[in-house]
Amino acid sequence: MLRFLSFDPLKLNSSDFDDEETKKQYKRTFLKYGQPVHWLSGRHYDAEYLEMYRLVGDIEMDRLLEMSAVEANDVGGKFSNTIKACADIYHQRKHQRNEITNNKISEKHLAMYEFYKHYFEHVPAWVDWEQLQRGIDVYISFLPAIGYSLYYLALIPGFSIPKIGKVLEQTRYLVPPSTEEQVMHRLFDTGGFVNHALLDVSNLKPGEVGWTMALQVRALHAKVRRSILQKKKDKWNVAEYGIPINQEDMAATLLAFSVNPIIGIEFLSGKSLSLDMQTDYMALWRYIGWLLGVETKEDNESLNCLSNKTHSNLISLDPCGKRLNGRSYENSIIHGRATLESMVCHLMHPNKQSAIVAKHLLSIGRKSTTYSHENRTYLYNFMGELAVQCRFAMCRKSIGGELADALELPRGHESLLICLANIFATGILLALRTYTLLTMKSKIFRKIVFAKHLKGLEQFNKLWSMKNGKRMHKAALNAMPGKEPRSELSKTCPFSFVMPPHDERID
Repeated sequence: MLRFLSFDPLKLNSSDFDDEETKKQYKRTFLKYGQPVHWLSGRHYDAEYLEMYRLVGDIEMDRLLEMSAVEANDVGGKFSNTIKACADIYHQRKHQRNEITNNKISEKHLAMYEFYKHYFEHVPAWVDWEQLQRGIDVYISFLPAIGYSLYYLALIPGFSIPKIGKVLEQTRYLVPPSTEEQVMHRLFDTGGFVNHALLDVSNLKPGEVGWTMALQVRALHAKVRRSILQKKKDKWNVAEYGIPINQEDMAATLLAFSVNPIIGIEFLSGKSLSLDMQTDYMALWRYIGWLLGVETKEDNESLNCLSNKTHSNLISLDPCGKRLNGRSYENSIIHGRATLESMVCHLMHPNKQSAIVAKHLLSIGRKSTTYSHENRTYLYNFMGELAVQCRFAMCRKSIGGELADALELPRGHESLLICLANIFATGILLALRTYTLLTMKSKIFRKIVFAKHLKGLEQFNKLWSMKNGKRMHKAALNAMPGKEPRSELSKTCPFSFVMPPHDERID
């Protein structure tokens, strides 16, 4: 009974997966914010090695935008639908009767054609659509636990990393001075992409909605990267922070969406998913990462060096795939966890800004609308504050005391309100534990909640598509006054760059 009531993120059974012979090879064992790390050469990445990946962005997409820079309001524009432009060129060339040689079109259009062709006509050799569907089934079945994990284990700690937070600061993405409305827009946009992609495996096949959205998000990241690097004031310090949204950042984010939910499910339920479920879920995110521009091996035999002359000695991190360790490949689960541990050790050094970002993200709803009657005003604000303190408490329970202290989250005994919030937080966690365990143990219950979750995702996607379209259209018209509304609406990308760096804003 006491075990059922206990929640400790630092004592998960799945973290001890090595046999005694492998344990003898550990280079060192240490604690990182209370979490034990068993460092093994050939499995983990040293900080000096990871630093090299901070100098690499998205080679293919960055090249497309660079080639488009000379043409105003073209495929590299903040609101232009870069992927649609690539698709139009690809289909136009494919349907022309007379073959057009490559030297009869511009270098830019040829690059756009080749980029789209590569992803439209080719999938990596390791892609198994049935396996990816099983990974999607894991996502839908355990949606509440995965949603919880993405918020408390991925978003809060991840965006509190100083080097990643610096990019967010430049774009006003989820950090002060972004408003509560802007934070919610960003979170809903992420949900819009993920939930469209993971509704069914058919959505991830070439040309379908999830596949297209992944490439559109990739183009957005490249536009952000290019915009930050081109700032005229307060130039970006590449030596200190690396290229914005670089390969290490993208790999870490991919692992936050793949490994952290697996860990979160175990934290909430007290039991880990089966190895088959974990493997399927990792394979799903490996494919999504490949679409998003995370350097990934396209087969399971080659090492696939990065396609960049400056970094030709670097091997693709392939964070959700397998890694050659000695003469054998370690499975994707071990490789993913070790890579995430390596990046946490390299990047997780919270500072004052980290604490500000964490509290900002956890404080949605703190500023409540008030009523004129004094008693009702007090009650309404009290409930809003209780909800925020409850989030603080759940975050502390989820990431451990040392990291929570580094992010300056309140301790459980500091006030009566915080004590009450801890009680509510424990109640919520127990409800999630019961729900998750029933999903694991009962096929009937899993079938019922699967259908319920699927219906909820479909409703969310419809609502997001409607609201996002209106918001992007409005933002495009505000940024480009005088344009024809209907034509701009059809051209605007659903993942447009609506928050430019500081010195580009007009306040």
